[in-house]
Amino acid sequence: MILPVLYDTFVKFDPKSASGIQPNLAESWTISSDGLSYVFTLRKNVKATTGKTLTAYDAEFCFNRLINLKGNPSFLAEPIAGIKATGEYELTVTLNEVTPAIFALLAEAAFAVYDSDAAKINGATGDPATDHGQRFFDGASIGSGPFVLDTYTPNEVLILKKNPNYWGTPAKIDTIILQQMSDPSMQLMSIQKGDIDFAFDLTAAHISSLDTAKVTVNTFPTFDIFFLMMNVTPAVGKQFADARVREAMYYALDYEGLCAIAGNGTKTPYNIIPNGFVGYLGESRIKRDIAKAKELLTQAGFPNGFSFDCGVIPDMAPAGVSFMDCAVKIQADLKEAGVTMNILPDEVSVYLDKMRNAKYQSCVNMWGPDYNDPATQLAFLPGETVGLRSSWAANMAPDLAKLCVQAKAATDPDQRVALIRQIQELYTQLAGPSLVFLQPYRSLPVTKRIQNLEYTPSQMVNLAVLDTL
Repeated sequence: MILPVLYDTFVKFDPKSASGIQPNLAESWTISSDGLSYVFTLRKNVKATTGKTLTAYDAEFCFNRLINLKGNPSFLAEPIAGIKATGEYELTVTLNEVTPAIFALLAEAAFAVYDSDAAKINGATGDPATDHGQRFFDGASIGSGPFVLDTYTPNEVLILKKNPNYWGTPAKIDTIILQQMSDPSMQLMSIQKGDIDFAFDLTAAHISSLDTAKVTVNTFPTFDIFFLMMNVTPAVGKQFADARVREAMYYALDYEGLCAIAGNGTKTPYNIIPNGFVGYLGESRIKRDIAKAKELLTQAGFPNGFSFDCGVIPDMAPAGVSFMDCAVKIQADLKEAGVTMNILPDEVSVYLDKMRNAKYQSCVNMWGPDYNDPATQLAFLPGETVGLRSSWAANMAPDLAKLCVQAKAATDPDQRVALIRQIQELYTQLAGPSLVFLQPYRSLPVTKRIQNLEYTPSQMVNLAVLDTL
């Protein structure tokens, strides 16, 4: 929500279309016949907040720095083979292979363009051995967006000021203050009193107690999916190495009850492709069946059930959906099937380390797409990022891994949709290790003075067009 109004990217998404791409810093582009070379023509009137006019040479530095530093978002650049300024306002991007999702990737804030000279003065070299620009970037913004970073105190407050020299349509608000307030109950009290204008993480219970005379509750779709992640190796996952045990978990859950925790008419998607992406297969077709769950457990050698550990972040409630509330509900559901789930609360940094390094036997998890294209959801497949967090290697499900490769490269829209649908069907047949149980809507309460609220699942609130009475 913050980075897109501080930094401009080459392209951006049409807020009225989940898949529509619009020009931004790049006013036009051409694509080679083999689909491996993209030549972008940049606008000539764009100045960074430093006053420097941005050129293709700035973009070349910024993109290469993203690639070379191997930071958390650098995986977004994996399809790129080379970046070269082929003119003052012309950038050529070459790919390793045909990548239909390239525009969705380039719309992400990781591909922001900024004043490369100012970056270099402040320690950004683009060389992982010498680059120490991160501290500077954490406290300043040198992009060309409609806002400028004024103040940032981690875990406390972030203040944005309107950029008076923005090249596009100017922002309507002079100052935006984003206050860190992790306790949803505190958010509830503050918006009721009018101390804040937005509350981003209120639960369904909190929403029902709001005074609608003072606050308007808006409901928006998200692309987020919540899931129970199960490790498939005998050493860590133990019982979950058996697909029949994972399938039993699929049948043991009360999906309607879990969706009720989120409220707003939340549904359970078929599995890893959320509603809103092409290829979405609709709602889950698995209904709770305790008898079938017990039968599968007996077939797997656990007629009396079993016990397992599940990691949870106790105070995390993205989109108002509490990890802990979901865990407690899952725990109760599984008990009816004879399975005991031991909840292990972990602080965020500990949880993330264990989850990302496949150290949990299981955990309650949430995934928000890294970019606005179904290709990002292929991370759940064997051998891919999320799949590996469950220790699910490509050779454990070779047919699914093959479909993944084909879907990544498919350029024909109909073929791509067909492959994505096949992937979902096979994923459920294999009882994939990420058991998706809900895709929430986000309830966004705002005070009555807020105007022109524009929300997209990928960017959340568009601060650039927001207005007040």
